[in-house]
Amino acid sequence: MDKPKSLDGDMGEKDGEKQANLNPVISVEGQVEADVEKFGTLHRTLTPRMIHVISLGSNVGSGLFIATGKALADGGPGNMFLGYLVVCIGVWANLQNLTEMTIAFPTSGNYIDYADRWVDPALAFGAGVAEWLEATFFVILVNYWAGGTVPDAALLSIFLVICLAVFFMPNKFFGWLEYFGSLVKVFLFIFITVISLAIIGGAGSKGYMRDGSTWTDLPFKNGFGGFANAALLAIWAIGDQVFIGVMGGEAESPRYSMAHSANLIPWRVAVFYLVSTVLVSIIVPSNDPRLLGGSGVAASPFVIAVQDAGIKGVPDLINIVGEEEGYAGMNELYY
Repeated sequence: MDKPKSLDGDMGEKDGEKQANLNPVISVEGQVEADVEKFGTLHRTLTPRMIHVISLGSNVGSGLFIATGKALADGGPGNMFLGYLVVCIGVWANLQNLTEMTIAFPTSGNYIDYADRWVDPALAFGAGVAEWLEATFFVILVNYWAGGTVPDAALLSIFLVICLAVFFMPNKFFGWLEYFGSLVKVFLFIFITVISLAIIGGAGSKGYMRDGSTWTDLPFKNGFGGFANAALLAIWAIGDQVFIGVMGGEAESPRYSMAHSANLIPWRVAVFYLVSTVLVSIIVPSNDPRLLGGSGVAASPFVIAVQDAGIKGVPDLINIVGEEEGYAGMNELYY
């Protein structure tokens, strides 16, 4: 009888070099064992504190501030909430699996390596190429001020040069840069939440008390189609949480830091996204034409609400942090 194959045993000639890179290399204490031949002299300098804060900030981004507007316009408040709820549950389940693989096989390529290993090289290639497409969001944010006067190619070139400048720095520098960038995004979320609650209470020179009447006018707009559109937008907003796993290849203690971050995932997505969808659905009606007529930050329901309330400066602040978020997010994935 043939001996069953195992991850630690002989995987056959076909797997070749991949087996050397995907064998478990973590000690009981959670520290990655030094194995230069298998892991290629990576300097694991990302501390558990860095990973916790970076993974927290990775939940705050353009999808939260902008995609919620189109989801509200397409599906109404009820469909938007249900769409985000379903996707949040799916993201939680998916990241639990990703975290388990990261703890056992902490490679720097992470989910792209896993796609190559357990699915197909074509999927890994597609996943890697798709990450570069997200850089186009930087152009959208800059054009909020530039108004299309700067060529897109020039903006993308500037963006890539800034990214390369970080890539040439030590890994510790990258970790601290992402750490403080994540703190900025979390503080912005707290600020936007407070502003939204104030708008509901009637704050601003043009403000008025919100009574939840937006939920009485087509809460499930466009039926199942509205729900499906909201869910697709939620996938764009929430689905890209894989950097938690990518950090496993650079973490000092991936077993501890990855597991701890995974345990906080349900609370993070619930607070950041489900609370935000409820606030958005109260402060902006789903039939507001600006939700579909604007572009970039101008279509953000938070920006629309503060403009209606007569509060100045907030749209520019959201755009500034949005650019920082876009740069940080791309930096994380390209690194």
